[in-house]
Amino acid sequence: MASGSIKELIQGMQVTEIRVVSGVVTQEDPLHIRLINDEKMELHPGIICLPKHLTDYEVEFEITEMDRNGIHSHPDAASGGSHNHEGVEGKIKIKNALKEGDTVMILSFNRGKKYYILDREEEE
Repeated sequence: MASGSIKELIQGMQVTEIRVVSGVVTQEDPLHIRLINDEKMELHPGIICLPKHLTDYEVEFEITEMDRNGIHSHPDAASGGSHNHEGVEGKIKIKNALKEGDTVMILSFNRGKKYYILDREEEE
């Protein structure tokens, strides 16, 4: 993955240099993407900016109140009172990395010197 933020990339380009193209993931690690309308153009990690939501990553979570059906406190049918279950904390791994064969939408800028992967295209 290339370093730098989307903010830095956008600030350094002119509007006339921007275009949206499609590509297909040809290799997962390291990530390589072939442009659909340019079979000879293969994007590599040095020119790709990949957002976190298209990777595998961990997120911390906390559930503070739960009942048998979900999150809340609830009345206790047996005693007529109410109680809360103890909260739960932890981490969850989001597995959303691009896979070989995925079709992606790509923002091309700086005259094709940098490519920001926007998202997967919906499967039909």
